[in-house]
Amino acid sequence: MTGQQYQGAQPDEGGQPYEDTQPYAGRQVSAGLEHHRFAFDDAAYVLGSLEPADRSAYEEHLAQCPLCRWQVAELSDLQGVLGRADPMAWVPEPPPQTLLPRLIRRVRSEQRTRRWRTSLVAAAAACVLTLLAVLGVVAVQRADGPKPYSFVAVSAHASQVQAKVTLTDAKERTQLRVVCHGKYDSSGGYPTTSAPPSDQPFDTGNYHVIVINRAGVRFDGGGWTPGGDVIYSTSAPWPERAISKIQIVDAQGVPLLQVVL
Repeated sequence: MTGQQYQGAQPDEGGQPYEDTQPYAGRQVSAGLEHHRFAFDDAAYVLGSLEPADRSAYEEHLAQCPLCRWQVAELSDLQGVLGRADPMAWVPEPPPQTLLPRLIRRVRSEQRTRRWRTSLVAAAAACVLTLLAVLGVVAVQRADGPKPYSFVAVSAHASQVQAKVTLTDAKERTQLRVVCHGKYDSSGGYPTTSAPPSDQPFDTGNYHVIVINRAGVRFDGGGWTPGGDVIYSTSAPWPERAISKIQIVDAQGVPLLQVVL
């Protein structure tokens, strides 16, 4: 059998069919016009696997097609060769004795690797969750913790005075921590507007912290005598959300510095 695909009769340039030829015993063998119908039935015919109707049709074709007869002759010894083959002649080689221990070691190694990866992922996830929890606590603490504000000068006499106030919520009250520093006047204190009148409620030369709520009610948080950098603590009777302004006033009650919330 040549192993070449045969496609049967093909028309020539004039439209007339012609017969293909195949080499056989050193000469060209002409194929019948219906050869293409049976081109692949030769091996099935030799092995006896064709259906009865197909076998009868193929045998009728063999009488007219020398090419198919040649191909059947080429395969005539195939059935005998297959019949003489001993299916028990092939004995599978037993696996080596080291195969099973090697497979067990590999499985155990892969299990350890998976457990290690799982533990690593779990540890990383726990670290991330812990970090997020810490950041959340810090954020809450910062949100609820002291809030520093810088005073702004509202008087030319306080242009060289700087102060900050830190607010801390304490239930329904607010703790204030004021840090004040600046240059002094010739009397040793901070600049003042003018000498206080005789009915001035504040002590002469003292500064006071005034807290004003959103209803316009003023609260005197006490004060200090200027003469150096001062850290002063007091409290207001309202929560921070109710406070509108915080002022530092001089001895006459004139605002020098102010924070608007």
